[in-house]
Amino acid sequence: MLHFLIFFAAAAPGEHVVLVFLCQIVALLVVARLLGRAMSAVGQPRVIGELLAGVALGPSLLGRALPGVSGWLFPNDPVQEAMLSSIAWVGLLLLLASTGFESDLGVIRRLGRPVFFVTTGSLAIPLAGGLATGLLAPDTLLGPDATKVGFAAFLGVALSI
Repeated sequence: MLHFLIFFAAAAPGEHVVLVFLCQIVALLVVARLLGRAMSAVGQPRVIGELLAGVALGPSLLGRALPGVSGWLFPNDPVQEAMLSSIAWVGLLLLLASTGFESDLGVIRRLGRPVFFVTTGSLAIPLAGGLATGLLAPDTLLGPDATKVGFAAFLGVALSI
């Protein structure tokens, strides 16, 4: 975030950069809204569809299906990345805050022990499984500078999340 502020103190973004940024925001909001409604229609939480919007507009779907559109909408430009990253951090903080506000602490206190075990299990079991899988995985899955322990830790944490 500090890098973002220092960069913009040195040079203001041009009109094209602002246009692309606004298109990014509109695309993310529209796709998140549509996928959120779709998930809601099938009985799932809206947030699942909203998170899937990032996958849909990322390199795995949009980048493969329409690389030209993806390259224009999400260019490999430090200014563009800093602008979108800043908004993404604000969105993440708002998501966490809204999740916290929706949590009913009274119910959690009443259910105490089962909530503790379910929470611990839902984090510990995927973490252990990811660590074990990462340690047992063949070395061909590792990147050029990756270590087996680092790969296993990454996999464990990714599955826990």
